[in-house]
Amino acid sequence: MVQHTPPRKTLRIGASAKKLDIGVSTVWLKINTEPDFPRPFKLGPRTTVFFEDELDAYLERCAAKSRQADAQKIIAQSPHVIDLCVQAKPVPDPADSCATMPSFPEAPKR
Repeated sequence: MVQHTPPRKTLRIGASAKKLDIGVSTVWLKINTEPDFPRPFKLGPRTTVFFEDELDAYLERCAAKSRQADAQKIIAQSPHVIDLCVQAKPVPDPADSCATMPSFPEAPKR
């Protein structure tokens, strides 16, 4: 029994840019400057395409890196947040607020 793999879907540069939510010129910039950016290939002299699943994998890698960086920022800021909580003064009990309010002189009688 022969198993057939489904054909991989391709996207042209404009559709790839739209999928990544960036401009076409930014796609070309990433092709030329980012080693981990998916490599396009030529179907003809004027037709360049990407495999869509490679773009999906790139998006997943970007999301994972971003989430990891966000988590590290939160962890790095945690000691400061804990310090602020420890240094914070307790909120006075509303029932005792009248006892701690300053007294004002009585208004003159007319």
